[in-house]
Amino acid sequence: MKTIIAVLALLILTGCATQKLNRWVAENRLLAESGKIKWSEYYSNLYQKTLYTPMENKGETLDVINNMILVSQNYEAGTMNKEQFKYLQRSAQVQLQKMSDESSARGRAAFAEALRNYGNSLKAATPKTTNCQTFGNSLNCTSY
Repeated sequence: MKTIIAVLALLILTGCATQKLNRWVAENRLLAESGKIKWSEYYSNLYQKTLYTPMENKGETLDVINNMILVSQNYEAGTMNKEQFKYLQRSAQVQLQKMSDESSARGRAAFAEALRNYGNSLKAATPKTTNCQTFGNSLNCTSY
């Protein structure tokens, strides 16, 4: 039971923090797309937000974002055109989505395993056989 509670707590905390980060991404990506902030600023801020957000694959996620900081700086410096930049953005998004999908699958598998283990522990704790004997007006039962 403690394992189930721990897994649920981890999933809830991670999910809440990730939702907050996703909201930030949605709002600030629009600012970058509209030109109100630079892409390098967007990715630098995203790096900082991700650094303090509990999540699986944090190292790989930070690595992808860090690469996008450099890519966006190159784009802003004029060393690549918009199509090249958009291609690299899509590639980074695919990498991040794959990591997110794998993380979700691991979380679901961990929760299912915790439930199985809990069910097995209940089965083990349940008496298999009960023998009862009567002595006059009293009943004595033993389960094992």
